[in-house]
Amino acid sequence: DDLTRIAPGVEPTPAAPDRTTLLAELGLPADARFIATAGRVEPSVGLKGAIWAFDIIRYAFPDLHLVVFGAGPDRAGLEAFGRKLAFDDFRVHFPGPRIDLTGVLGLAEAVWVLQPRGGVNLALEAMAAGRPVVAWQNPDVAEVIEDGETGHLVALGEKAQVSAVTHQLLTDRAAADRMGASGKARAAGHFAAD
Repeated sequence: DDLTRIAPGVEPTPAAPDRTTLLAELGLPADARFIATAGRVEPSVGLKGAIWAFDIIRYAFPDLHLVVFGAGPDRAGLEAFGRKLAFDDFRVHFPGPRIDLTGVLGLAEAVWVLQPRGGVNLALEAMAAGRPVVAWQNPDVAEVIEDGETGHLVALGEKAQVSAVTHQLLTDRAAADRMGASGKARAAGHFAAD
């Protein structure tokens, strides 16, 4: 029997929602910037690692927030964990799932894909939206992200490295924009759903 492998694909990105409206819906200040991540809200997906990585970087950027999109059984546990780390300045938000996530990602400063496996859909949606991706290296995301070109691949569990490369993206807007544009071109050229 011959097997045919079907490559992952991504639909064209819808228009981003109005930034002011979105920030208000998310409960963020009008001048906020945010890092987005998404997935099932449970311990095994790496969201605890994202909260930990955000706790490292938040001191350098007082206007920066982490927004975790998705639903699952561990929301309260993850929020409690985050509040213990950042009891003085908690800026992690759990708005639940969004049907317009791909458009919303287009307003993020960067998108974190910190699953130990999988994460391809989120990475492709971020790339299609023109946003740089910072991901834990796993065989799935390594298939779609060109390290240093369309995103950054970081060794699994290296929270400090996630923060370090994100810091670079936040302080070098031109480089982040180039990476986002390269990701958008790769998503359209190699992973378009059609």
